[in-house]
Amino acid sequence: MKKGIQITLALLIIGGIAYYYLHQKFNPPAPVVETVLATTTPVILADNMFVAATQDPDATILAKGDLNNDTYEDAIMAVVFCGASCSLSLEVILNIENRSTKPLDNISFDGYKSSSATKSDLSKVKIENGIISLTGKGLDCIEDCTEEKWNVEKTIQYKLEANKIVRLPTDLKR
Repeated sequence: MKKGIQITLALLIIGGIAYYYLHQKFNPPAPVVETVLATTTPVILADNMFVAATQDPDATILAKGDLNNDTYEDAIMAVVFCGASCSLSLEVILNIENRSTKPLDNISFDGYKSSSATKSDLSKVKIENGIISLTGKGLDCIEDCTEEKWNVEKTIQYKLEANKIVRLPTDLKR
């Protein structure tokens, strides 16, 4: 009787193994389909991504264009700070491969005054061919700027070099 149980058990095990391999041969597993992750899909940056980079919900986009020659649209932002007096700070926000934004730290625009009684009054800001153009009154005014000099509208141009804003040597007079 013991021998019969052993033979039956052996046949069941061999039959199970045979069934498993035959089942695999006729019903192969479904191939694994590679799905493209959502992170490989380009994102079109909305204005709110540039505003969020300034950490000021009231920031305003003054101009958009490619500053660092990577084909992605960057932005010049206006951020207002008020204390004893108000100032209008200009910030450069870079578009990182249409996925995120990055503000440039510690930048300044030579010739543009963001605060004081003789602060610059911008009428136009544009980015074209990697060149930033600021047009307005009071550009290049020093502390003792006369009203006559302050009322002259001029354009100063800048470009981005190694994460710094560099003033171009030739200004366009208007």
